[in-house]
Amino acid sequence: MENTLPKNLENRLTKEMVDLYTMQGYWGKKTIFDLLKEQAKKNPDKIAIVDSRRHVTYSELYENILRSAALFKKHGIEKGDVITIQLPNWIEFVYIFFSLELIGAIANKISPDFRFKEIEFILKFSESRAFICPAIFKDFNYEKMADDLLNDIPQIKNVFVIDSPVQKNFVDFNAELHLTTAISENEMQRIDANSIYRMAFTSGTTGNPKNVLHSANTTLSACHFLARDMQCTKNDVYLIYLPIGLNWGYLVLVQALISGAKVALLDRFSGKTALEWIDREKVTFIPTAPASIIAMLNVPELNEFDVSSLRVVITGGASCPVETLRSFQKEMSGKLIELYGMLEDGYHTYTSFNDDPEKVNGTIGKCVKGMGLKLLNESNEEVAFGEEGEIAAYGPSVHLGYNKNPEANAESFTKDGWFRTGD
Repeated sequence: MENTLPKNLENRLTKEMVDLYTMQGYWGKKTIFDLLKEQAKKNPDKIAIVDSRRHVTYSELYENILRSAALFKKHGIEKGDVITIQLPNWIEFVYIFFSLELIGAIANKISPDFRFKEIEFILKFSESRAFICPAIFKDFNYEKMADDLLNDIPQIKNVFVIDSPVQKNFVDFNAELHLTTAISENEMQRIDANSIYRMAFTSGTTGNPKNVLHSANTTLSACHFLARDMQCTKNDVYLIYLPIGLNWGYLVLVQALISGAKVALLDRFSGKTALEWIDREKVTFIPTAPASIIAMLNVPELNEFDVSSLRVVITGGASCPVETLRSFQKEMSGKLIELYGMLEDGYHTYTSFNDDPEKVNGTIGKCVKGMGLKLLNESNEEVAFGEEGEIAAYGPSVHLGYNKNPEANAESFTKDGWFRTGD
């Protein structure tokens, strides 16, 4: 099948961009799978991921990624095919997502909260060839929804279901995975680090969502920036209850695994459950949102949990009330960081370890080293100091364009490559 990615993408990804970011040390030839493979060799017996149902070591993770690639290839998934993944924070998401680059397929992750109307648009627009979902999660029958979608979208080749599908024409992913032999090197059709390997849709609050395209290099740049500035190591333990089907949860997942750290995936958040996992897993790093911090602070038994392992808690997605920040700093452990970023370009700004909490509470910190930010007027001219303008971003983590949307690309990117964020 011919890859149907947009022609205007060629104008966004240029040789000059590749040369510049490679020379600066932000882009390289290694993909995310390459980095995971390195960790599997270094730490084969270390637990990589624990979720609500099981745990896997780095060697098991690596092996199951190879098996997943072979499974999809067996079912006719080809180079250039788009595969839409709608899964909770389960280990299978990791197997599936990182296997697709081995067969040249493009991963499209979506929120577990999306329902028929949103998914119908996404599957059609992305020209997805397969859909992956749980059988049932939080009492919702995803399999029934998938069956309804098939009747409306004939382009779908296969539906892969996690946990015992009822429909005979659907693939039982876990059952087949254990019977599948790992893909060999000569069977692979790898995606290189500068080609599109994942896509995701914006929230679409002002119309139909836009389809954002990323390479391994744009993705890894954001991960490396945050890991560098938060002083992350393989000894960290990450708690991720943000959906890994959305951008921030996904980026932190990648950040953790490529560094050889341990990831605890929580699929149903509550303040008390999060505290239990922090205590049990000795969590050091949490990406979160203000509402989740408030939920933990409001747990009556808060002082009964050992949260002393916490090193970094990063809040973003919405402005965090100063009172909440102060309550966290009083009741919890670790450094509380405020962050500003978006799907299209990763992280723009965040506060730092060296900041005085009372001085930076309620702010979003400084521009990430390696990225550029400026304020533009409607004519794409930088505004004078003190004037209002639209935030524009530049750097190695900026996306490679909107799929099949030349108008949005023309409006969003200036001639010299700055991305107008809309903020």
